[in-house]
Amino acid sequence: MRWRASPPFTDTLRGIVYRLDLEAKKFEPLATGIPGANGIALDGTGKTAYVVGVGGDFTGGDLWKLDLVQSPVTPQRVGAVHGVLDGIAVLPSGDLVISDWTGQGDTPGAVTVHRPDGTLAATVKLPENLHGPADFAIDPAGKNLWIPAMPDNRIVIVPLP
Repeated sequence: MRWRASPPFTDTLRGIVYRLDLEAKKFEPLATGIPGANGIALDGTGKTAYVVGVGGDFTGGDLWKLDLVQSPVTPQRVGAVHGVLDGIAVLPSGDLVISDWTGQGDTPGAVTVHRPDGTLAATVKLPENLHGPADFAIDPAGKNLWIPAMPDNRIVIVPLP
């Protein structure tokens, strides 16, 4: 399967990951049962996707792994990673960068780095009281994160650990 040519994407409200077939101009369910499926990223091989969720009621979700070679694709919960998870990226090392809104109101958000098994590898140092870190981008050099702080109406740039 050519996943880079047919990228997966999520439907947060339905908890579904879809496969987009660019050649056939259609999409179809790939995996279900991921409450609040939100951010998605492929590993370097394109054979594994990682999905983070905000939870079915937007109060907390988990990290999931999808083996894209398997048929049917069955979501596997990874470690104990839990939160109002939004963004995810796979680093060249295979580690996962994950953003977590953490809470609402005055509770600041978090960005963490995890091993593929879900083990915490590092915590990204964020400015004090950064709220709602959403999806993010890694600069071309792979050294910094560009993070939108949605409720704060700003973007911050921080180094990767």
